[in-house]
Amino acid sequence: MLSYIKKYPISLFIILTVIYLSFFKWNGYSVKKDFIGVQNYISMFNDKTFVSSLRNTLLYGFVCTFLQQVIGLAMAVFLNTKFKGRGIARTVIYMPAMVSGLVMGYIMYFFFQTKGGVMNDILSSMGLATVDWLGNGNTAIAVIIFIN
Repeated sequence: MLSYIKKYPISLFIILTVIYLSFFKWNGYSVKKDFIGVQNYISMFNDKTFVSSLRNTLLYGFVCTFLQQVIGLAMAVFLNTKFKGRGIARTVIYMPAMVSGLVMGYIMYFFFQTKGGVMNDILSSMGLATVDWLGNGNTAIAVIIFIN
């Protein structure tokens, strides 16, 4: 971080200005700024939407980072061993990385639709109840982490 600040000193100025302005009630363009101390931070952490967003962001970040590291290492070890069909396995496993994120998003959307989605069709064929994968906050965050 220190080398970044040395290379781009304007970034340090911007960061310090934003921290300074966070202690004021200001509309962003008028000259008048009212000092309110940490009231902005108190309001922010009392806002249920912010707390929920922060929780989801941290959960997504930590779980995805951990799973990507563990699964990535396991896949690398697996794909580095010699076995019959290794080339096909490498192609199938690496294919999502070659497909655009937008295309993958659409594909996964169709997999996890409530009505007619592949995952719910599989659950129905096994006699299990279907799941509203993207309509429930808990399952939606799990699906997003899985897709990532």
